Amino acid sequence: MLWSIVAAEVGYSYDGDEYWQSFSQEVPSWRLYGDRNLMRDWFRVFANRFAGFSPRGRWADHFSIISWPITHSILPRYLQAHFAAHLHDMRYDLAQYGDLGIVQLGSLIQRRYYGGSARFRDFLQQTELTARLVLALRDEDIQGDISPIDRSTLGRIVGDLEEHQAVRHQLQEARKVLREARFRSSQSLVGRPVVAPQGGPRDSKDVRVAGAKLMARGTPDGAWRIGIAMPDFTGILRSEDLQISVLDKPRIRFSNDDGRWMPGRALLSYSRQHRPLSALTDAGMAFMEIDGADARLRALLQPFFKLQGSFPLLLKIYEDGVARQVHGNHVRADQGYLIVTSDPLSGDTIAKLELKQVVCAIVGVVAYELSTPAVLAERHFQALKQLRFGYGLRGRVEPVGLLPRRNGESTSTWLPSEEVILRLSADFAVSEFVVVVDAEPAVHIQDAGNSDALVSFGMLPIGVHVVQVTAVAKAPGQRLEPEQLFLQVRSPEPWQESARKQAGVRLVMEPANASLQDVLKGKAKVSALGPRGRFARIDTFIRDAHGHDPAPLALGNLDLPIDSNAMDRVLQKLDSDAVMGRIESAARIDIDISSDELGHDRLSFHQEVQPLRWKLEHRDRSLLARLVDEAGADQAVVVRRYDLRNPDRYVAVKTGDCYAGVSVPAPGALFVARHRGRRYAAVVSLRERVTSLADLGARVDIGATRHTRDRTVAMLLVHYRRWHGARALGPLSSVHRSKVLSAFELQLARILCRGTWADRANACLTTQGLQQSNQFDQLQREVGGSPGFAIAVSDEAFKCSDVRDLEHHFVDKAHAYRVSSDTVLSAMALALAFCPAEVRFDNWLRGQEMLRALIANPTLVRGAYLAKLAKDIGRSPGEERVAREST
Repeated sequence: MLWSIVAAEVGYSYDGDEYWQSFSQEVPSWRLYGDRNLMRDWFRVFANRFAGFSPRGRWADHFSIISWPITHSILPRYLQAHFAAHLHDMRYDLAQYGDLGIVQLGSLIQRRYYGGSARFRDFLQQTELTARLVLALRDEDIQGDISPIDRSTLGRIVGDLEEHQAVRHQLQEARKVLREARFRSSQSLVGRPVVAPQGGPRDSKDVRVAGAKLMARGTPDGAWRIGIAMPDFTGILRSEDLQISVLDKPRIRFSNDDGRWMPGRALLSYSRQHRPLSALTDAGMAFMEIDGADARLRALLQPFFKLQGSFPLLLKIYEDGVARQVHGNHVRADQGYLIVTSDPLSGDTIAKLELKQVVCAIVGVVAYELSTPAVLAERHFQALKQLRFGYGLRGRVEPVGLLPRRNGESTSTWLPSEEVILRLSADFAVSEFVVVVDAEPAVHIQDAGNSDALVSFGMLPIGVHVVQVTAVAKAPGQRLEPEQLFLQVRSPEPWQESARKQAGVRLVMEPANASLQDVLKGKAKVSALGPRGRFARIDTFIRDAHGHDPAPLALGNLDLPIDSNAMDRVLQKLDSDAVMGRIESAARIDIDISSDELGHDRLSFHQEVQPLRWKLEHRDRSLLARLVDEAGADQAVVVRRYDLRNPDRYVAVKTGDCYAGVSVPAPGALFVARHRGRRYAAVVSLRERVTSLADLGARVDIGATRHTRDRTVAMLLVHYRRWHGARALGPLSSVHRSKVLSAFELQLARILCRGTWADRANACLTTQGLQQSNQFDQLQREVGGSPGFAIAVSDEAFKCSDVRDLEHHFVDKAHAYRVSSDTVLSAMALALAFCPAEVRFDNWLRGQEMLRALIANPTLVRGAYLAKLAKDIGRSPGEERVAREST
């Protein structure tokens, strides 16, 4: 038990970096009494004997030993600020659901975390622990009650939390809301539960109407640009407790986008965006398709891939000049509308409603503007009836006092701390308003006077409330319909997120949720939106486990708006050796954009902490590579070292030596630890003394093999992926890794392209001007097959900014010039030239067949490598030929 207490105390002061190093500092001779596995056994005995807590979840599985002392410390110091902020953000939700069971409350706390700390997200997997901690903080003031956590331990945690003013304020505010809710519940002061008029609880997702809506924006020349108001796909997944990882396998595409498929996660980047349309043939048709999704995800998303309603569609023109589709197709007096239909309307209808046909750049659609008068005549009713549009004298219900918030379903949104005030008005003289809120008795507001009344509903609890208002007319015989309004009361958003949404500058990444490596490699694009004539500052913060960055990196100032090409040039500053060394060991990287008076926005990239990882340490004027093992793997780990000079040959290293730290041979090496089928690798390099220019480049020697060509290519691809996926530690490690990868790429090209073609293509990169053009032309003539194939693929390579677009053209050209009719084989040839790390074989025998087919078709392979060469040169061979001929 004593060892468990000591280990938990170290876990409480754990800084989030390395547990066992901290433990050794507190107990230097602990290894004399046992090993790390024994520590886990001691905690298990403690948990069984004293009904202790057992950690669970993915984090506990990966960190199977240190998860015990860290969770038994209740709340480590390095996570306390995150916990206080999360508790503050969730205070109203927790107040509403405070009577849930331990398991349900812990799951709620875990699901509702949208913050940026991956380590705190892992900690929240201990749902039972976090739920008991929240209840203990809420009920600490109750004397004589049995606390879920020992009071002295809780007092220590609270004392540490209150050391910082900001954290103290968040904790005090959260506990105040929780205790007030507990008091109301104990005194039976809570009203009846919120229910719909038909009965049964009502939740926000019950209000969501399946399907997307049309919206249109006016142009300066009086035309309308019609598009789709994309649903909130992030909220849709969240409402069904689905993680965004469910979009990893599926792919999506727009029906009018030439069949170009995109990764499933790209769907999130379109949430709540305006997607312009080029054609619309049927309002009931799906404008988006999904492939590879399971039955549950498909059933959830497909209704939102279709437009609501059918032609003709009615869009109301709002004060901001944007026309939005009206649910129910009801027309109101003295309003502006846009009518969208597939066929021209009759002259009689146009005359009765005084419609004005407008221009819209969309195929299969005719649009008209409608301006309704203050009083509608019988001819208006007849024409509206022919269009299947409704009209009725109605009362209006509008929020006042604050700028109305709207969610994706046009529901008025409020906070639990705000007084809900609505304005009631009507198109006619009113004797009284009848107001019904949820299932409460009706309230009669008489003597409305000028048919306008302000009504306060007080501060409503969290949830969706239904307000139904009926205006009773003074004149008998008028057609009256009740007006219904949904009020959604939600928890306040963290001020950082709320401020970002109101900022005048915005960072956009497509596809959403891409990694920083995807951005740096060009697989994802980042751009910035903002008003013209203003400039913005771009900074990068490389944060540790505590969220600190001792040296923020200023990337530069750019004029708004910033396109993806300009942003790429700025972000390439992160790809330097010194910066990448910091990024590899960081917990989070923030790309921040700010502009005076416009506010700021941020893209955050989180890096998962691996249970096995390599660290670089300076000890006694020497550099050591040390393996950190917090998974309890011990002897099950196999370690190999691949030297930079011989990157395809390994030397076995004793695992125990790696835990203590092993020396790194000059100029560096790749260290690979394997455990349970996973690979944990790092490239470590030394800063050598340079005495001549020859010392700047260490020679890389790839050994010859006696295997067949296809097997040799397969082995080279394995080596390439091993080096490509490794972390870079130490000075010049990124440079050395790139050098090794270039050597593997050249060796692959030599085998696949045959002869000296690959070496001459590599030499072409180092020449310039006319000499380079002549070399390129010679390589182009030696591709083989029809001369038009080589010319076509090199020209397309220069034009295409994205490899995915180039793949489509390359496959077409290979088929058109009869080089290869196998689309998979052609795509594989291009992948080998541009990104060998992505070439993988699910079926090894099938992979060998494809490699043999590629080796037997050097024209196809040389065409792919020629396209890569044209893109690396950075100019069109056609333009170079014209310039040379004119000279």
